[in-house]
Amino acid sequence: MWDFDTEFHEDHWRQLFIPLNSVYTESGFRTRYTYILFKRDVTSDFSIRNIRIGYRGEAIKPEYQYMSGTSMAAPIVSGMASLIKGKKPDLTAEGVKQVIIDTADPLPSLQDKTITGARANLSAALKSLKDTDEIPLYPGWNHVSIPRRLNPGYDTAQIFAGVNSSGHSVLVYVNNTTGYRTLSMNDPVVPLQGYWIYSTNTITVPVRFTDQIIPFSREIPVGWSSIGGWMETDLSAKETFHTLTAWSYATGYDAIVQQYEEPIIRGGTGNQSDERPIRPYHGYWLYCSQNGTYQVGFG
Repeated sequence: MWDFDTEFHEDHWRQLFIPLNSVYTESGFRTRYTYILFKRDVTSDFSIRNIRIGYRGEAIKPEYQYMSGTSMAAPIVSGMASLIKGKKPDLTAEGVKQVIIDTADPLPSLQDKTITGARANLSAALKSLKDTDEIPLYPGWNHVSIPRRLNPGYDTAQIFAGVNSSGHSVLVYVNNTTGYRTLSMNDPVVPLQGYWIYSTNTITVPVRFTDQIIPFSREIPVGWSSIGGWMETDLSAKETFHTLTAWSYATGYDAIVQQYEEPIIRGGTGNQSDERPIRPYHGYWLYCSQNGTYQVGFG
């Protein structure tokens, strides 16, 4: 732990070693952090600058490694349980346990070696507690997509059944040769694909994502493709399409004003920069000069 005097000078910081079974009672103890503003160092005493855990005068390094045994597993599972309970306070102890078990990743290497034969997955556990996600629709045509796989039973065009489309079909663009195809209610709705749907009013379409982590990709042909992103938050076009070495343009559709957005250009600058985000649940027209594989994940 670090402390400093009232002068706020960098060279006045001193390192404190505080045993875990003791209490630091210095009344003047405060923490601070440094940030940059207009190329000048500015300091403030309202936030934590750094806290490190040490043992017998030696700071524990931030690196991690794999270890086995219940002594290693217990604190990790306890931490998972705390985060789950914090997100869903009404869960009982048995309920927390069940969430961890239900969202674990089965591993062949653990079969017949542990009760579950699976590896705990905190990300999946927390996502399973999340309220249903929604695709926003606005009056007129909407170019939409989903960032992840949907739960079985909730993964077809039936999810759009509650939309008043004024008789318009849900459309999917196949390729430059085939053009558009009408989606039937039993056709699957999959990630990385863009869908066109008409709505007479502003509405949201609930979607339920699967907790299973299953890699997926899509083959992209030469020419224009209707696609979607693979993150539940904004991600730059450069990062989103990093596996496509021949993409040139990506153009979104603003359903609120019913017009196309300014295109994103690979290597572009300003308003056309490829640092602009690909937004979740939005569809985009993507142009590629060569065939390629659109792969989920960071490079």
